[in-house]
Amino acid sequence: MLSAPSSAAGKDSATSMAILEITTDQINCLRDQINRDNVTKAKYSTYQILTAHIWRAVTRAPDLAADQPTKLHISTDGRSRLNPPLPAGYLGNCVFHATPTAEAGELVSEPLIRTVDRIHGAIKQMDDEYLRSAIDYLEDPNDSSAIMQVLGTCRTPNLKIISWIRLPFECADFGWGRPIFNRPANLFDGKGNILPKYSVDGNLSLALCLENYAMENFRKTFYEVGWVKKKKKKKKKKKKRGI
Repeated sequence: MLSAPSSAAGKDSATSMAILEITTDQINCLRDQINRDNVTKAKYSTYQILTAHIWRAVTRAPDLAADQPTKLHISTDGRSRLNPPLPAGYLGNCVFHATPTAEAGELVSEPLIRTVDRIHGAIKQMDDEYLRSAIDYLEDPNDSSAIMQVLGTCRTPNLKIISWIRLPFECADFGWGRPIFNRPANLFDGKGNILPKYSVDGNLSLALCLENYAMENFRKTFYEVGWVKKKKKKKKKKKKRGI
C-alpha cells in the first residue's frame, strides 16, 4: 500500500461522494486523442481510456508533490486468463488485481496515451503464468497480512476503479419494470465505479469517493483537463432576399 501525501496529514480526512455523467461525445473526445497519438495501433478499451483520465484528474488534487507515488488497483477476472480457462458456470472468486504505479509528476505531465499504456500493460501481463504465480503466493500462509486489502488500501491519491459497464443490471426486472439507475452501496476513499446510464444510450456515470480536499479539485479537473473540444461548425448566414 502506498501512503497518502504527507501534506494531507493535517487536513480533514472526511470523504464525499460524487456521481459524474460522462457523455458519448466526451468519451469520443478522449478516444480521438488516443487515436491521434497511437503510433503502435494498440487497441484500448473504454475502461482503460476513462480510467487513465480519472487517475490523472485525481492526481491533480492540490498539495501533491511531484515525487508522490500513486497506485491504481484494477480488478481483473482471471477465469478466461487461466489456461485451461475456468468453466463458464464457475461461481468462485477468481479476481486478481493489476496495480500500475506512477509518480504524480509523471501523470500530470505525460500525454494521455502514456497513462493509458501503463494501464493496458498492467492488465496485459495478467496471463496464465502470472496468475498461477499469484496463486502460489496466496497459498503461502506465512504472511497473509502482506496481501490483505484494508480500508486504507486505496486512500487518496491511490485509486480502485471498477467497471460495471458490461454487467447486465438492466435485465433485473422484478415485476415493476427495468431499472433506471444503479450504484455501489459501499464506496470508500479512493474507490470508484464506472456505471452505465440507462436513460441515455452510450452515456456512462462515474461514482467516486475521495477525501474532501481532493474531491473539490477533482470535480473541476475531471471536466476541464484532457477533454478535446470539437470545433463547432459555423452556420452559414442566409442572404436576405430583396423585396
